[in-house]
Amino acid sequence: MPGTRSSKRRRAGSESLDEALKEDNITLDEEVTIPDGNVFLVAQRVAFRVHKSSLSRVSDVFRDLFALPPNSNTETLHGLPYVQVWDDPDDLRHLLLVVCCGKNYYYENDEVKPVPFRVLAALIRVGHKYAVQPVLSDALARLKKYYTSDLPAWLDVEGRNRFVSDVKPRDAATVIQLARLTNTPILLPTAYFIASRLMSTVHENGNELALSLFSPEDTAFLFAARIVFVKVAYARMMSLVTCLPSARCHSPQSCMKTALRALNNNNRNTNNAHEDKVFDLMHPWFWDVLAEQRSVCAECRAHSDDYDARLRSAMWNLLPAHFDLEVDGWPTNTEPIYK
Repeated sequence: MPGTRSSKRRRAGSESLDEALKEDNITLDEEVTIPDGNVFLVAQRVAFRVHKSSLSRVSDVFRDLFALPPNSNTETLHGLPYVQVWDDPDDLRHLLLVVCCGKNYYYENDEVKPVPFRVLAALIRVGHKYAVQPVLSDALARLKKYYTSDLPAWLDVEGRNRFVSDVKPRDAATVIQLARLTNTPILLPTAYFIASRLMSTVHENGNELALSLFSPEDTAFLFAARIVFVKVAYARMMSLVTCLPSARCHSPQSCMKTALRALNNNNRNTNNAHEDKVFDLMHPWFWDVLAEQRSVCAECRAHSDDYDARLRSAMWNLLPAHFDLEVDGWPTNTEPIYK
């Protein structure tokens, strides 16, 4: 049961609400205080005055909580039932704003509004705890817009930011927890991918924060995955060269010489952390920068770009497998990389 009633009975007659709150060292929440509410939910000394019926209608957990019969030991605050719950007040506030106050976090004037990550995480946690399915479903649906299974959408970072804002790399640890809590595995591949990228900060910057986010077992798992992505990134880079020359190439020796020059320049540049961008476009940078403005022919360039797009898509399809995941709904196209 998420809330319990203490054995103390509060006075209801002579004291004002402010006096009652002060006596118990409780603060009345400014955003969720319904004047004619008939119950107080108190989380970490923050009181929310709400209607039982509003919460009971959307949550069997709240309905059962409020159904406990009053007795001589029932705690009250200024004459109203007082129910202690063990939630973060900010998390609970976000839920109550939606359920009791009609707040819409997702749209404003029919336009999509980005929701801060911390708000979505809160709605998912308390929506799951209190079995408020509409709140939980909406929050998960919006989170899937950011931690997406669609490769073009994943590459469109600006587009993803239209749906979720204030996302930090370390939030991947929270997403992993939420995915496990709610049995939403489709969030896991990209969350694990971002988490594996955090491991580089341990080596490069001595960042102990990355290690503190995960258990020792998960940390070892993520380090191993990062090694895989280093290999995958290099394989993609090699593919830009090894698929040449094109069957339509009229200067194969020249094109191969240019391609090998770009590959050699890449290998000499130890600062290129391509594993961090394993699904990004590589070929513009490869051909336009590393090749030192020595262009391959149009046929070879198109052939290489097309091959790379197919290979990148195939690698994306395999992303769950890199983390030993089986995810329903993840792309599984198995057509040949190049016909």
